[in-house]
Amino acid sequence: MRTVQLLIPVQDEDFIKTLRYKVAYVSSEIRDIEDDGSTLSFKVPSARADETEAIVKRMMEEMKGGYRDVPQEIRFKQQNPLAYPTYDVYEALVDQQWVVPYEQGLVGFGKQFLKMYQALDHLIVHWSNRYQAAEYIYPDLIGIDTLNQYDYVSQFPNHLMFASHLREDIDLIQTFSREAADGCDCYHSEYIAEPRLVNKLAVCPHVFKQYEGRIIDLKEPIIVTSVGKCKRYESVNMNRVERLLDFSMREIVIIGSHEQVLQVREEWIELVQQLIQSIQVETNIKTGNDPFFTNEYSPKAMLQQKLKLKYELNLYLPYNKKELSVGSFNYHGTHFAESFSIEAVDGRNVHTGCIAFGLERFVYGILAQIGLERAEEMIERITSCMAIRT
Repeated sequence: MRTVQLLIPVQDEDFIKTLRYKVAYVSSEIRDIEDDGSTLSFKVPSARADETEAIVKRMMEEMKGGYRDVPQEIRFKQQNPLAYPTYDVYEALVDQQWVVPYEQGLVGFGKQFLKMYQALDHLIVHWSNRYQAAEYIYPDLIGIDTLNQYDYVSQFPNHLMFASHLREDIDLIQTFSREAADGCDCYHSEYIAEPRLVNKLAVCPHVFKQYEGRIIDLKEPIIVTSVGKCKRYESVNMNRVERLLDFSMREIVIIGSHEQVLQVREEWIELVQQLIQSIQVETNIKTGNDPFFTNEYSPKAMLQQKLKLKYELNLYLPYNKKELSVGSFNYHGTHFAESFSIEAVDGRNVHTGCIAFGLERFVYGILAQIGLERAEEMIERITSCMAIRT
């Protein structure tokens, strides 16, 4: 293996975060992507190093060409008043079987990790009930045609985890069975039907599909909450519990007028700020953007920042001195309502938004700061936040 080191052309936190994210998809052979704020480094087999370096250099120049400096708005910031753990929290979680790792990006979890996960989710549902949110459970799969209705496939193709099955052909199925029994590599398109479904990547698209073609009354916003398993392929970025292939997301989805959606979003930001103040972890809430994959979508990311369409809840990870996004507060404008033909009785534009929390990430971010010893105390603090009101 050879270590490639490249100067980062734009000294900006979001630029570097997006660069690290994209480099993982340049080659399946890339390993150990790191940065020190000015230099990017990664490992790649020596025979491919020059070619891979050239590709990454070109990608950085393309990103630089589309980059626009949009200052972040920091809505909220809090320091952790206590000392951080001096041991590797992830290794301790695995050793105590609070977290059980399987293949890359797949973990199980139990014990106090599960208890904190449940406490956070119960708290979010409790707050959702104040809005009389309807709770639903949605399928783990979603149609590719549905994703195309709002342009997800073209904007985030790298995340897709396709779901398919063997083709309906008895001879082919029997051949597959024999080859699989012999240990042959037969998991390819000759046997597998063209996929029509993918594993869901977020919860809210199912909500918008649910209300497709509906004419709604904007006297009160429609609010739905759901928790579900989501799958996003993130290559070598899948690490510890920071980025998982299979993870749980709790969302609160709002369908209403422009004013209603922004008001509900603002109230949830205030609720979460009070939670963070109660549990005393190092956190910020600031403007962010989605990791649009192709270069033509760079202007969309900049627009998200400029118009403050997305605020992210970030927890500090002491072991690598980086931030981990564990939640977001999103305003979609009319994009989803138009994509799914959701209209208002009085002819006004319908707007949407969502608040989303990655539950495993949230728990991991807290434990990374407090260690395993204070887990029970933290669970009690989270539970006591049921009393918080906006």
